[in-house]
Amino acid sequence: MMCGCGSSPAVGPTPTPTPSPTPSGLPGVVIGARTGVTQITFADAAPLPGATIPGCGATAAGCAGRIKVSLDLLSPTGGPVIGGLFFLHSSSMRACLIGRIGALELAPGTRRRIEIVLDQGDECGTPTDIRTAAATIEGPNGIAARQEWGVLYTLAR
Repeated sequence: MMCGCGSSPAVGPTPTPTPSPTPSGLPGVVIGARTGVTQITFADAAPLPGATIPGCGATAAGCAGRIKVSLDLLSPTGGPVIGGLFFLHSSSMRACLIGRIGALELAPGTRRRIEIVLDQGDECGTPTDIRTAAATIEGPNGIAARQEWGVLYTLAR
């Protein structure tokens, strides 16, 4: 499955009824749009949303590796995850920091916590405010999903 920032990937037919956004108890996280059956919950982050990340230099690439997020995945059917991506977007919807996960298996009806280090940086100039986050889980129908959130981070020189 391929996707670009600011666009939702095709993840197969939407089940009826349409799933509601996943809950999040993490302060500073606003739940956004969701597609797919697998629930993706923004469970934790270090540092927490709202933080200013100093010392990035002239671009967001200088902040690579300095933010780690924890996501909870829950699939009613279980199955293989081919891989996944997590993006932090600037207010212009450019993906400034990106993290990836490899293949894994989801057990039916069982939450699985994954940790993603945002270790790839783009050439977003700093200082910049991060306004949104998105996660995509790649896999067959019944597993593939995308979740968006409103978050705030400031990437500073």
